[in-house]
Amino acid sequence: MELSMVQSIQVLSLSGETLQIGGMAYIAGLDNTGSIKHLDFLSRSTGQIFSVPLVTSVKPELAEGDEDTHYDYSDSGFFTTSIQLSQILSDGDYSVGLSVRVGKVVVSEPIRLIEYTWQSHTKPSVTDTHSIIPYYVKCEMRIRLRQAGNLGRAATVLRRILRNGMFETAMLVNRRQWKAYLLFHLYRLNEKRLHRKQIWLFGERPDTAQDNSFQMYQYVRDNHLVDNCYYVIDKKSEDYRRIANIGNVIQFGSIRHTLYLLTCAKSINAYGERINMYTPEYVQVLKCHPEWQQNRKYYLRHGVTGLSRIDHAFNKHRTGFSLFVVSSQFEKDHYVAEYGYDDQDVAVTGLARWDQLVNKGTGDTILLMPTWRRWIRSKQQLSDSEFMQRYMSLLHNTQLHEILETHDLNLIFYPHYHIQQFMGDIPEIHPKIHVIRQGQETVQSLLLRSDLLVTDYSSVVFDFSYMQKPVIFYQFDYEKFHDEHNKPGPISQDQLFGEVTRDEGAVVDGIKRFADKDDEFMLAAKENPYIFRAPGQHRKLVYEAILAR
Repeated sequence: MELSMVQSIQVLSLSGETLQIGGMAYIAGLDNTGSIKHLDFLSRSTGQIFSVPLVTSVKPELAEGDEDTHYDYSDSGFFTTSIQLSQILSDGDYSVGLSVRVGKVVVSEPIRLIEYTWQSHTKPSVTDTHSIIPYYVKCEMRIRLRQAGNLGRAATVLRRILRNGMFETAMLVNRRQWKAYLLFHLYRLNEKRLHRKQIWLFGERPDTAQDNSFQMYQYVRDNHLVDNCYYVIDKKSEDYRRIANIGNVIQFGSIRHTLYLLTCAKSINAYGERINMYTPEYVQVLKCHPEWQQNRKYYLRHGVTGLSRIDHAFNKHRTGFSLFVVSSQFEKDHYVAEYGYDDQDVAVTGLARWDQLVNKGTGDTILLMPTWRRWIRSKQQLSDSEFMQRYMSLLHNTQLHEILETHDLNLIFYPHYHIQQFMGDIPEIHPKIHVIRQGQETVQSLLLRSDLLVTDYSSVVFDFSYMQKPVIFYQFDYEKFHDEHNKPGPISQDQLFGEVTRDEGAVVDGIKRFADKDDEFMLAAKENPYIFRAPGQHRKLVYEAILAR
């Protein structure tokens, strides 16, 4: 058999003589259960191989291999390993590679780093006694180790400076990235002053200030807990007016935004930081200078993992989060077991916004809030989808209209942010049914004033349940959703805290039971073992967890 290795380097850096590496490697076309991995240094003069064992980390998302096979690659990961190069290598030039052993089969290949972004993580380095020069031949990684005096080490430092200048010019000036090129020099002029300020930089999506990041920013500012904290948002957004009076607001995408990203001590976001907080210039600068990213990252979450699994892009070795906030010991155990986090990386605090969860319902409001679907990416796809047909059918249900009229109830339809982008104007369906869009009212205010939630897989169900209010799960596309959107979560259907149905009629029956204040239906809302309740204390707990890490 002709076998090949699949490799992915996810952590790579060289500081002094310390090389750090982490990622995954497996032999394609074989079950890799129990595979053994090594980092190999092949002497280019003697042919001798110096091997460093790598400790396996499990990748559950690769348990069934790729789309065309059923090979188990879940043992492909390896934890980040630190190697003191001068302690294992003598002077010389070395090819750097990976080897994977499965039973008696061994495949060895050089480490290949096609993108300069990764190559820039390993720049020429010096110690008190050595010069260490990584270099790449046809994208294959090599390292030159030499004992050096003052003159030799100075030459290596000069080589590093020239290499930086060459790539700054080639990557940015030749591509007309003038704003990013300016930031190289602004950073060098201001880095010491800004680093001393110990900046905390908060953000959510570029246009929002209404979730856990906003709540924590408001808490820190109101209580004067941090001298230099700032919030990043597009000042043209609807939510800007909610945060403008708090102060220290930075325009998203500005030079100041990028400069503070480069120099902040802590970056704090409730959403994926890279997608929602990084500027194009920041990404370009880090391609040349990944070592400039020295901030600690804090993920406050915007929901609870239970109904669906989050993407394994949130694995610690990809995100580098210093803190991952969760809502129960159940959820913490899930992330420690499956996402590479250590016990101290995950804090059971509940969500910051839960401090504001005070039930303001008056018993007459039903909130219909479905989440989005990855396969709906245009207006036409939404119009043709079972999703839209199902919800329009429910909203036009005459029995539902009769219940609303008889019991003087109002129903609010508020689909997910991503669905609203493709949803045109909906003509009035019934005087008791109201369609609300983002910007008209926050999600949290809708949850507070509503008395019954009808949803599908949305994590807002945990906020609603925190207030001990009843929930109906309308999961008509359960298999398709978990095949094409998110994998099933750690909480199975039969463990949910509310009525679960695929049928429109059963949803209407549940609404009728709510309208009649059926005792059994209402009492079921009080039982939810998947949330940690500490009313009024969640922001304090999150703040203390951030300080501790």
